[in-house]
Amino acid sequence: MKKLILYLVLILITFPLNAQTKYRGIVEGGYSFLQDNKSGLSFQVSTIHGVRLDSYFIGGGIGLEGNQIDNPAYNPQADVQLLDECPYIGLKTVSTTSVPVFFDFRSMWDRHAVMPMFDLRAGVSFGEVFGPFVEPGAGIRIRLHNAFAITANVFGKILYDPGIVTDEPPCTDGLFKQVGMRIACEF
Repeated sequence: MKKLILYLVLILITFPLNAQTKYRGIVEGGYSFLQDNKSGLSFQVSTIHGVRLDSYFIGGGIGLEGNQIDNPAYNPQADVQLLDECPYIGLKTVSTTSVPVFFDFRSMWDRHAVMPMFDLRAGVSFGEVFGPFVEPGAGIRIRLHNAFAITANVFGKILYDPGIVTDEPPCTDGLFKQVGMRIACEF
């Protein structure tokens, strides 16, 4: 039993040391548009860290996202009592900030300097917009050096925020659907 524990400890110590040679970091920025029955804009910046396993990257990330959402309940003639109960009614656009925390999986081929890439991320967004999300994307990866590359991709994002569900359209479903583009640097 002592040998088994010793082997497990040695494996747990040496695995991260071996993984450091395959470490990849990614810094990216993106812009997206809300789709369907909601309208607005979103800007994101994020950092992702993980390991490269052959042609695949597995990692985790955190970001900052700012949204400008057009308010469907906007009413410039709302009375003071209604504005006290629901201050968003008096705003034409609503600005929100959130912090997405996510798992990232992407393909990264190195046969040529310019190759296609695919990525999938899933996580939870914390902040004024709160809920789980999934975000598939596809694009191009340009390898500039063995340890440096630039990527550009388009993505779709579906986020469910149960806190904004109301009886009034268009907020009856709590879904935010976005389409956007990201530029990233890998190191």
